[in-house]
Amino acid sequence: MEELDIALGERRLALRTDRGRVAGEVLHEVRGIVLSRRRVELDEWIDTLARCLAEEAVANARAREALERLLA
Repeated sequence: MEELDIALGERRLALRTDRGRVAGEVLHEVRGIVLSRRRVELDEWIDTLARCLAEEAVANARAREALERLLA
C-alpha cells in the first residue's frame, strides 16, 4: 500500500493505493481532530486538490501583501 496525505489548512487530502485500486478521501480536520471524512473518486480528489492549492495561493499572496505594507 502506498499513501499520500496533504494538509492544507483545515482540509486534509488522502490518497491511497491498495492492490492496484486508488482510494481518495477529503477530510475536515481541526487541531488533529477529524470532523468529517468523505470518500471521493480520483477526479474529484484532483479537483479538490487544485481548488485548495489555489485558495492557499490567494491567502499567501494576501499575507505577503499585508506584510509588505507593514514593512513599508
